[in-house]
Amino acid sequence: MDEKTRSISAIWKSKKKSVEECTELVLNFLLHLKDYDYNLFGVWYEKGNSKKKALEKKVELSIGYIQSALKKNWDKKFDDLGARISYWTGNEDEDKSSSISFNVGAYGDKSFNKNSCIINLPQEYKANEKDNYPHDLIDLMKGYWKPDKILVNGEVFENKVS
Repeated sequence: MDEKTRSISAIWKSKKKSVEECTELVLNFLLHLKDYDYNLFGVWYEKGNSKKKALEKKVELSIGYIQSALKKNWDKKFDDLGARISYWTGNEDEDKSSSISFNVGAYGDKSFNKNSCIINLPQEYKANEKDNYPHDLIDLMKGYWKPDKILVNGEVFENKVS
């Protein structure tokens, strides 16, 4: 993996999960990321129409906040598509910001009923000089989400589906 890692995606199929179960998964993963690298993943903001508006919407890492976001974004017409939410780290310098998006609660046999967690890393990401970067972050995502597929920079890194 000589190329600089810009994004890591975990993709998986799942049985139907409640909003409460999805809330717990998303919140706990955000807390794991915060522990992994507070400088990069410690503070999140909702995305907005402008940087100024977005910086007014700090994400609260609590069950109530995340559950409210998931309920608000749950597909009203097609329950099997779940909910999509996205956050970013709000750094003044865009090259130092990261973002994360979740599609959770999707279920069923249709090819588009997939769950995902996608982390977009900043251009200047050095993972606090961690020796095993980016494998440690990939391992964190694999261990937590137990995905069917991991993509790095949009290319298949690991695929459990034959």
